[in-house]
Amino acid sequence: ALNKPDKARVLFRRAMRADSKDPQTMFKYALFLEKTGNLREAEEYYLQTLEIDPTHINCNLCYAGE
Repeated sequence: ALNKPDKARVLFRRAMRADSKDPQTMFKYALFLEKTGNLREAEEYYLQTLEIDPTHINCNLCYAGE
């Protein structure tokens, strides 16, 4: 996905529209954004993930590292 960031972004957004309360998709999108240098937007999605699931262990670990 990282070698085709535009396509990945479209697919992530489509998945989030299909299920806007899925913390795993939200978290993976945050990771993608972070890896592609979109740190501010990644932070927004980390926070949204934690709003949906405050106990999301991977998100807590990644976001705590910010």
